[in-house]
Amino acid sequence: MVGFLRTAVLVGAVLGLGITGMLPAAAASARTARYTAGATGYQNDTIAQALANNPAGRRISASQIEWNDGTVVMAVPVTPDASSPPCPSTFTTHWTCVYSGTNWTGTQLEFKDQGYYQDLYAYGGSSWHTWSFDNELRQRTWLNQYADHAHSGASLCMSPHAISANSVGPWSRDRWIYLSTNGNPC
Repeated sequence: MVGFLRTAVLVGAVLGLGITGMLPAAAASARTARYTAGATGYQNDTIAQALANNPAGRRISASQIEWNDGTVVMAVPVTPDASSPPCPSTFTTHWTCVYSGTNWTGTQLEFKDQGYYQDLYAYGGSSWHTWSFDNELRQRTWLNQYADHAHSGASLCMSPHAISANSVGPWSRDRWIYLSTNGNPC
């Protein structure tokens, strides 16, 4: 089939038929179908909504999407109240993870790039709530109502290597996450 598609694309390109985008779309569709088939309805619905919120992402498994070359990852559990995977941390790479449920349940957003504000709504949608977190970084991470250091609004500071199973507060609906380069505790 792939050989046929390549031939069709080459012939179409030579004849000017405008079907040059057919091969990448077919390959992406096959990959997505494989992931969709292995996921629960909740995972498929949540991932479809996240990709509608931010189409720059790409599905990398039945339960995950990545954006920005893998610097932001969304992990979706099999049900809304199921545990999410642990926040990734290796010898060289550390992440900050926020969860849509208490006790590290629900959808998990993983971030590793530091030094600028990132919009939680761009990944989790405008109804995103942060109910628990795991900061595996060696630096502070902030949840802020506004993307402005001087006027951040309701905010939550997460110390380096800090976790909270229940971080419910005025910052739970905060829109912005900031992974700082400050290694001091909050």
